[in-house]
Amino acid sequence: MAKYPVHAQDPYLDKASGILRNRLGITDQAELDRAEATLALVRSLELVKQPVDGRYDLAHLQEIHARLFGDVYDWAGQIRTVDISKGDTRFANFQQIESYAPEIFKPLHREQLLRALDVDTFCQRAGHYLGELNVLHPFREGNGRSIREFVGQVARGAGYAIDWKGVDRADMIRASIEAYEGDSTRMASLIRTNICDLDQERAIDLARAVAGEKMAVHPAVQGRAYEGVILGVTERYVVQAQGDQMVLHTKRALLQTQLLEPGRSVAVRYPHGGVGLVEARSGDRQMSTLEQEIERNRERGLDQ
Repeated sequence: MAKYPVHAQDPYLDKASGILRNRLGITDQAELDRAEATLALVRSLELVKQPVDGRYDLAHLQEIHARLFGDVYDWAGQIRTVDISKGDTRFANFQQIESYAPEIFKPLHREQLLRALDVDTFCQRAGHYLGELNVLHPFREGNGRSIREFVGQVARGAGYAIDWKGVDRADMIRASIEAYEGDSTRMASLIRTNICDLDQERAIDLARAVAGEKMAVHPAVQGRAYEGVILGVTERYVVQAQGDQMVLHTKRALLQTQLLEPGRSVAVRYPHGGVGLVEARSGDRQMSTLEQEIERNRERGLDQ
């Protein structure tokens, strides 16, 4: 059975079987679904290694679709020329797709492709845009996978990774329907449950490369003050030595970020309101055990 209602004027359909014409000559829907999923999975793995070098616009999404489904459909990457719907959900009129698309992509660019956002805010905005692109539904088939790949590339650019395999299909359908109706809360929640903070992992890796693999890392706590050497800095995080442990700061919560240079000794205070004050620290104090080890590691590196 075809995924979308069959219309006699639909040029994409094989009249005899009622399923989409395809390069593989398949006339059974279940077999086509399996072949499409398998080939698209292979191409999606390639996209992780060689992502589309685009402008995060409709053409970018089209290129993703072309690479995912080019093995199966002649029209992969092309805007659909028919209207489609699923149940009570009617997607954008095909004649309005190209004119409406900038209404989605321009705000995404105004939000700087969601970069430098904390994880909760990122998930909220990513859920919103995924829902908007789902309403657009620019292709005859393969919209969900292409849109998820697009949002996944946005996520990687922002220092996150989304594990779509962890998202239940029924939950995604429900979230898509609710987003279509204007509420992307469930979509954001699905993303939040299945997201990995790559930027945070990178910050910790940088710090442990200097301080050692076994050092514990703790998030900064409001109302406290921290003194120590900056071990690692990424787009959204700062890791600082604190005694014989490490502290993870959220960069956007800090003032005087120009002082946050790896190897520099600073004080970070959180007096109130979630804001951290960064101050240069005088050098006339005794180094902690961790800082002494860091200094020894640096000296060994210089001697090599």
